[in-house]
Amino acid sequence: MISEHNRRAFLPSLLNDTFSIYVLLMGVVAVGSGAVAGLVEKEGGVLAPFDVCAVVAGGLAVLLPLVWKEENYGGGRGEGVGKEEEEEEVEGGNGSSSGSSSSSSSTSLSSSLSPASLSSLPSLLPSLLFQTQNNKDRDILWVALTQAFFEAAMFTWVFLWTPCLDTGEIPSLNLGLVFATLMVGVMCGSSAFRILTMNGGGGREGRGGGSGFSVEVVLLGALLVGGGAMGAAAWPGEVGVEWLLVDFVVFEASVGVFFAAMGSIRARVIPETARATVMNAIRVLLNLLIVLMYVGPVRLEMPMEEKRPLVLGLCSLMVFVASVCHAQLVRGGGKGNGRGVGGGGGSGKGEEEEESLLEIGGAAAFDKAQ
Repeated sequence: MISEHNRRAFLPSLLNDTFSIYVLLMGVVAVGSGAVAGLVEKEGGVLAPFDVCAVVAGGLAVLLPLVWKEENYGGGRGEGVGKEEEEEEVEGGNGSSSGSSSSSSSTSLSSSLSPASLSSLPSLLPSLLFQTQNNKDRDILWVALTQAFFEAAMFTWVFLWTPCLDTGEIPSLNLGLVFATLMVGVMCGSSAFRILTMNGGGGREGRGGGSGFSVEVVLLGALLVGGGAMGAAAWPGEVGVEWLLVDFVVFEASVGVFFAAMGSIRARVIPETARATVMNAIRVLLNLLIVLMYVGPVRLEMPMEEKRPLVLGLCSLMVFVASVCHAQLVRGGGKGNGRGVGGGGGSGKGEEEEESLLEIGGAAAFDKAQ
């Protein structure tokens, strides 16, 4: 999506709206899917919704090659980037020696993340975790940790929300309708993100140049709210199904904010030449966390009233860890590597760059400037 945004020469400030609309439409489709699943399950049993999914997936497999004409292979845009970044580090340094020191390490992580220089995926993770000599490297690290911990909590919760709600307290609970309700929460979060960041700047200190909040600050608030909702759902003792559902909907609203905001932040922080590789590295950590949760507390043989506080409590902890990691990104200053697509109205320099791009015109000029 980010690559296509670049290719079509859309303004960087439109990326927030793009991701917000994407998450909103995803929620609309999910609500419809939940309603269809509930109806099909009544007629054909619990496996019938999976049969419908197989038919839809098969149709998409035929449709995608027909409409998706251009693929993003992540190459061809890395020439000269290292040199330009070194020059920016020198110009932005506090002095000649400190600027020189920063520029000497400014491309360390970007170079190690380049698909052309990366021999194998396992060698990427140590680079991501330990080569953090400058702000660009640290930004990538905090984004990676934020995404890994939050999504690990989210996917772990996916294992548990059905048994938490389907306890028999509500006879003949329609799980398809419940799923649709949860997806409405995602849609509300996406819409809230768009409203809160409307005309907002790309800065990290709260409000930007417009009336809205920065993407980073909105995401930080959503993480805190989501962690609190998950913590409330983990309250030990008896909790009514209705209150659990409310907690889960609030958490899903934070998920809606997360996906819209994180897409915009990744576009700005992670270089496009290495974005696919970085995402794969993040998924390594994400899958490791999910596997540890699944083979550990999720599979413990214990009553649900005891498992729920344990597992959801750990999910809440992971969300708060994600919020701490993201807070480091918020307080770190800067705007990432500047090679992606900005997410907000931006600073004065960003606005000047946008005006310059408009004067130059054309997708090729925009792509080169990115």
